[in-house]
Amino acid sequence: MKLDVTSIPEKDIQEQVEKICTGPELANSPRLQELLNYIVDEFLAGRGRHIKGFTIGKAIYVTDKGFDADANSIVRVEVGRLRRRLAEYYMTTGCNDPVIVGIPKGSYVPKFDTNLQIQSITTRLPSDNQRRSSFSTRWLIVGGAVVLATLLAFSWRYFDLMKYADFGEISRDKIAQISKNSEAQILFQQAFVLLMPPQDDARLISSKELFQRVIEIDPKYGGGYAGKSIAFSLQILFLKSKDPAGDIRQAIALAKSSVDKDLEYSLGYSALAFAQSLKAETGNALANIRRVVSIQPHNGNANVIAGLALLISGESSTAVDFLSEALSLDSDEPRTPYLNLLGIAYYLEGNYSEAAISFEKNLARIGPSGPHIDVFIAATYAQIGEGFKAQAMIEKLQRTSPDYPVERWLGNYIKSEDELQTIMSTLQSLGLSQ
Repeated sequence: MKLDVTSIPEKDIQEQVEKICTGPELANSPRLQELLNYIVDEFLAGRGRHIKGFTIGKAIYVTDKGFDADANSIVRVEVGRLRRRLAEYYMTTGCNDPVIVGIPKGSYVPKFDTNLQIQSITTRLPSDNQRRSSFSTRWLIVGGAVVLATLLAFSWRYFDLMKYADFGEISRDKIAQISKNSEAQILFQQAFVLLMPPQDDARLISSKELFQRVIEIDPKYGGGYAGKSIAFSLQILFLKSKDPAGDIRQAIALAKSSVDKDLEYSLGYSALAFAQSLKAETGNALANIRRVVSIQPHNGNANVIAGLALLISGESSTAVDFLSEALSLDSDEPRTPYLNLLGIAYYLEGNYSEAAISFEKNLARIGPSGPHIDVFIAATYAQIGEGFKAQAMIEKLQRTSPDYPVERWLGNYIKSEDELQTIMSTLQSLGLSQ
């Protein structure tokens, strides 16, 4: 039931904001905490109509040189991140909280609502202990993702609908259309997160199933096709494909479908470039990456997939730029592969000290890991003279993944046979038994 903000006590709103800021979704994001507190405080002080991109930028994102009005794009990006974190919070940590804090799309003014409708759904879900128990079983990955996606989809649809001043003005058809599109977008995001780390074959299989569901829910949305294409490409890259030739054909066809559905959807072009790079169609891959830059240069997902395509295409220097941009757009999300890929890019550039820094940052924040990264970390330490650390990584690799195809994996990125053999000789001198 929609309530006016005056119907929710200011004290309850402030307590809710404090809970959100201390929750895991925002606890390590001081700038997003500051942003949320600022817009809520301004609204409660009666200055809601003055909450604009410029005023937010001037209050929070001022540099020593002052706030440039052209930097409003920074505010848009940050508010978008905050919207996603709020949706994630109400999906998990705050699913039973009494007050919903949202930021309707197209506005920077917060909205507040009761959580009665969401509570009616969560009472039918398993308890926290039951959910933890279910996640311990590998084969329930898809089921867990769908349950979480359902909650998130509901809360996100709810925020979408709040942008209308009067719910009575929305027809049933309009509500159905918004709900359908929101569900597809949220399922897409869940499936994309599920891709990482792609070393786990079960994740790739589950994510493909979810992307297929996105396609079924909204066949006009390019995300499902692009995501499923990326999943096929990752299976090939990570040596999980049983039919690489067939899978690469599917990856290219799906990516082209994504582009056909929406010529302005940058991830579709990134997915196509990724598949083309695996097929050694370097010219086509680079042409599609240029399209990403012209259409949407600040999309994190598109940038990381484009960066991966650039690495495979031998363009490590440009890959550094794309991956750095992706990292800057989502710097506090530990489950992204940005730092690992950035480390590989620096390694291929010969900047081994920066490669080591990137890999160590990922380890420090407990980011994605696996034998595919251990190989590059060992090679990096060997290059900077840290033989003891390099040997430790090789020992870990031999202990946890003794049959890992190191040479085939490195061959995805290192095209010179001489360079590849030199690296293999170095790793073997450190104890690699291949």
